[in-house]
Amino acid sequence: MEIEKFQSLVDKYLSGHTTAEEDAALRSCLESEDVSRAFDEYAFEKWQNAGSQMPKGVKDEIRRKLLTEIKSQKRVHRLRFLKYMAGAACIAIALVAGFHAGKGVRVEESVFECIAANGQKSTVALPDGTKVMLNSGSSLRYSSSYNLHNRDIELNGEAYFEVARNENIPFIVSAKQMTVEALGTKFNVRAYNSEPEIVATLVEGCVRASAGGKEMIMHPAEEISFDKKKSGEMKKYAAPNKGHLIPWRDNELYFNGKTLREIGVILERMYNVNVCFEDDSIMEYSYTGLVRNSSLNNVLDLITATSPVEAQMYSNNLKFSKRRTK
Repeated sequence: MEIEKFQSLVDKYLSGHTTAEEDAALRSCLESEDVSRAFDEYAFEKWQNAGSQMPKGVKDEIRRKLLTEIKSQKRVHRLRFLKYMAGAACIAIALVAGFHAGKGVRVEESVFECIAANGQKSTVALPDGTKVMLNSGSSLRYSSSYNLHNRDIELNGEAYFEVARNENIPFIVSAKQMTVEALGTKFNVRAYNSEPEIVATLVEGCVRASAGGKEMIMHPAEEISFDKKKSGEMKKYAAPNKGHLIPWRDNELYFNGKTLREIGVILERMYNVNVCFEDDSIMEYSYTGLVRNSSLNNVLDLITATSPVEAQMYSNNLKFSKRRTK
């Protein structure tokens, strides 16, 4: 099949207007190794036109999902990641077929996952106009019923939300054991698997946070944390860095008593490096401070200037060791 005809067929399929014969033709193309490069190049071109770079592995996942849907003769809703994403990978990860209650009308609901890989930050524009910025190593999910019957988001990792106001449909973020509900506001939620706490920070407006059977109302410059691994305690307090409530959004890093062990996990996520320690004794050194223009070199300068630690980079590996005395 000619490249231009193949590209036109992909566009037509994504818009949901292909016939059964065209679906079969597209399936045949996708199963052929000869068009693999053409698909990759075209998918990447469309991604770039959306203002983003496609993270590693996403193209293969798109091809797999597309092929699976054609084989099962389900129609994929247009891949809205090409329309909505600017810096995130967003792919349809499931199609759930059902019937409208009492009417027997077949409906299909897609679930979309938006991903910011390690070393990346991503911006997502949701269908209601809500803007989301995903921090490194984060993902969120929402269904095609978003902004129709609900505005429910499932978060894994960290994200900053600027929520479009809709008094009829509250905006709800589910982050592990915590949920945050808002109408129209700006806030941040951090819920990484590797961290013992879930933390919500409010920038503007008012939200209600729930966790462990408790509810609390947040006001600007306040934080709520939930200890998910030990006591299950939920507490509210003034944000410790009021001048820089969401430092990562402004390419800054704020450490408030973080150990080098904890910082190592952050560096792996933010800069996509592998961190190791030559001496376990240095892992409990703690650091407090704000790093502006948080390049990896600037972070390492803070660590090595304030403790007897050396940092060495080789290839994609970062090794911390105790500074040797002369």
